[in-house]
Amino acid sequence: MRKIVLILSSVLVMVFLCEVQCIKAGPDEIWVPYDYPTIQAAIDAANPGDHIHIVGTRYENVTVYKPLSLIGEAGSIISKYDATSILRVTSDNVILSNLTIQCNDDGYQNGISFVSVKLCYAINNRIINAYRAISIWNSSYIKTLNNQIESSGGRGISLSESSSCDIESNTLISAGVYLDDTDLTLIKANFIMNASTGVYLKYASSNNTIIYNTISANHNAIRFEGHLFEGYPYYNKIYKNNFTNATDVYGTGSYTEWDMGWPEGGNYWSDHPKEDNYSGPNQNEPGSDGICDTPSDIDRYPLTAPINLFEVPFGFITEEIEIISNSTITDFQLNQTEKTIKFYVTGVTGTGFCRVAVPNSIVEGLWEGNYSVKIDNAQPLYMRNWTVNSQTYIYFTYQHSTHQVIIIPEVSTSILLTILLIFTIFSTILVKKNAS
Repeated sequence: MRKIVLILSSVLVMVFLCEVQCIKAGPDEIWVPYDYPTIQAAIDAANPGDHIHIVGTRYENVTVYKPLSLIGEAGSIISKYDATSILRVTSDNVILSNLTIQCNDDGYQNGISFVSVKLCYAINNRIINAYRAISIWNSSYIKTLNNQIESSGGRGISLSESSSCDIESNTLISAGVYLDDTDLTLIKANFIMNASTGVYLKYASSNNTIIYNTISANHNAIRFEGHLFEGYPYYNKIYKNNFTNATDVYGTGSYTEWDMGWPEGGNYWSDHPKEDNYSGPNQNEPGSDGICDTPSDIDRYPLTAPINLFEVPFGFITEEIEIISNSTITDFQLNQTEKTIKFYVTGVTGTGFCRVAVPNSIVEGLWEGNYSVKIDNAQPLYMRNWTVNSQTYIYFTYQHSTHQVIIIPEVSTSILLTILLIFTIFSTILVKKNAS
């Protein structure tokens, strides 16, 4: 009996050791062409979660049908002229990063195609001469971040029958963003230049948010198709964007929200009159507020200058600070140790202005609600400020050239009075003591 028990124990120990040895410590790092001659061969051999590094120029089109990461090394290019898509993704949880994809510029080829997948990423890629640089079809929770798209056939990033995607911080040159039957998608902080249409919303594209983009189109800034003419009264939010060059909106975009009310405002339209002598919800109170006195046909609160967005770490979260200004804003910094916000403003001539919107968590956390604005470390400027909901708005002007703006904590009047009172009492005690 003891012998049987010992044998069984030995078998169990061997099985356990085998299990331990078979546990994968982490993803394998696979290099093409060193470990495998082609990207597809590396994909075929890889295990889920592995990282495939691509070196040099690879002439092939591939299908990523496993949850993998494809990473382009410096100088690498993927190109294949006779393929519909160079990279076709058919698996969930795929990450494509730092890839350069060269298409054939024939008006039909896709760079990256996500097909019926979810939870995938395209990050820091460069895609050249594609018909659709990034195509997302029947997919959800796809994130395209910090990609550069050049000389596309018009549809730089195209989403069809998709939902809950994030199109953020991409640069699109001669290309726009197209949404066809797509909803709950965020289009944020993209730079879209020389596109025939900046953002195209087609048919049942609803509940999408288009915010903080700079769109310099050469035909339509925003184009709606089918939303009214075919009975689709769908709702989208489009605000805090910079529309320059062509600012036309084609179609009605029924139920579209073009502004966030006062004082948050709407969009910057380069061809809209910029008079700003009044403020307030009805724009009838004396004083400027960074919002045009006259509304447009669709935007109740058009901005008087472009809007700049800065995302800054604060504590354990990331906060957003907005600056509306007719100056160029550079070198923005929030310093929690010094309790300051600093940035440079540059303009050629005339009067410059800034309207800085700061979350109240920062106003209280850095300055305990008391602050002042200095230019080039001179005396504090005259400023107008107001707090609405969770934001504090600070408005000030200066004469153009290049200046450093600094917002610093200011000792409140009550604290100064308390210090003065303590000093007076202490001085009185000393005088009485000396007199005795």
